[in-house]
This record gives sequence, C-alpha cells and structure tokens, in this order.
Amino acid sequence: DVVVDIDWSGISTGTERLLWSGRMPNFPGMGYPLVPGYESVGRVVQAGSQAALSVGEPVFVPGARCFGDVRGLFGGAASRVVLPAARALPNMPP
Repeated sequence: DVVVDIDWSGISTGTERLLWSGRMPNFPGMGYPLVPGYESVGRVVQAGSQAALSVGEPVFVPGARCFGDVRGLFGGAASRVVLPAARALPNMPP
C-alpha cells in the first residue's frame, strides 16, 4: 500500500455541480457521508516495503475506495488516500 497526499483532483461539471447545487439525483452509492471526486494527482508520503514507488514520487490516482464506512464515489476530493501501490501510477514527464 501507499499513502498519497493529493495535490489536484479532477472534477466533473456534471456530478460535482449537481452535488454543489443540491440537484444530484439519488443513485446506488449515494448517501452521507460522501467523498466525491474523480482522478487525482499527488505525491507518495508513505510506501509499504513491497511498493514499487518511493516517498516523494508524483503519482496519478485513478480513484480510491479506502474510506471505510464513508461512501466514496471515486474518492478524488480527499486530501489523502491510502491505496494499493499498483493503483497509483507514476507520473511520466512530458
């Protein structure tokens, strides 16, 4: 597993806007408390001994499901996520 501090989170002009305005229709997975958000970019702050990532490495996180009893649609709007290291993709320089 790795712990990633999130720097940026992708947002949806559909889902987040509907949540913000209070017009989000009910669907499976909705409820309170809820962690919205989609893809994220952040930096590894802790890495397990078998992780192929290093502390400080920038990564792309294509969503996270690590919130216990909290509903996490995709979890991108969290400030920190814990996820299997294989789900955190190293950012490649342009």
